[in-house]
Amino acid sequence: MSGWTIARQRGAAATMLVLWLPVILASTALVVNLGNLLLHRARLQSGTDLAALAAVQSVDWDALVEGEVRLLEDIADAKAREYTALNLEALGDIEADAIDVWVINAAPDAPASHPITGTALEHPTVVLRVEAPGPTPLLLGSFGEIVLVAEADASIRPRDCAARGVHGERMWARGRSFPAFREKYQRAPVPPIAGSVRITNG
Repeated sequence: MSGWTIARQRGAAATMLVLWLPVILASTALVVNLGNLLLHRARLQSGTDLAALAAVQSVDWDALVEGEVRLLEDIADAKAREYTALNLEALGDIEADAIDVWVINAAPDAPASHPITGTALEHPTVVLRVEAPGPTPLLLGSFGEIVLVAEADASIRPRDCAARGVHGERMWARGRSFPAFREKYQRAPVPPIAGSVRITNG
C-alpha cells in the first residue's frame, strides 16, 4: 500500500470523525439530561409524597372522640409546606417554586371533589402540588428552563376496630397504638374508629 493511499484513508477517517462528532456529543448530552431529569423528578415526587403523608396525620382528636374523622386544616396545611421544603432539601437540595395545598374534610355523607383529578372524595384528604425547577440541560441550556411538577394526596379513613381486636379503648394509626388517647379521654365514650392512612401518587 502506497503512502498516498494511507494518507487518503487517514483523511477520510478524520472527515468521518468530524462529521459524526456533533451527533455523538448530542446523543451523550441527551442521555445525561434524561437521566438527570428522571432523577430530579423522582426526588421531587418522593418529597411530595412524604409531605402529604406527614400532613394527613394532623387529626382532630377532639372531633374523633365524638365519632367524626377530621383534619386540623391550618396545621395540616402548615405541615405540608414545612415538610415539602425539608424533604426536597434533604433529597437533593431542591427549592420549590410553588407549593399548593388543599386540606379537604370530606365525608361519606358530604363528599367533595378532588381539586386536581376531579374524582369524588369521601374521606379527609390532603392534596399537594409542587412545582420546582429542573436541572440545567447539558449543552441544551438555550432551550429554556425545565419546570417539574409533582402531585400527591393522602387520605385518612375510619376502620372497624373490632376486626383488629380493638375494643374502643385505643386508637390505631400507622400500625402503632396510642394508650395516651385512653388516658386523655378516659371519661368520654371512645368510638370504635381507627386511623388508616393511604397515600396515592398524583
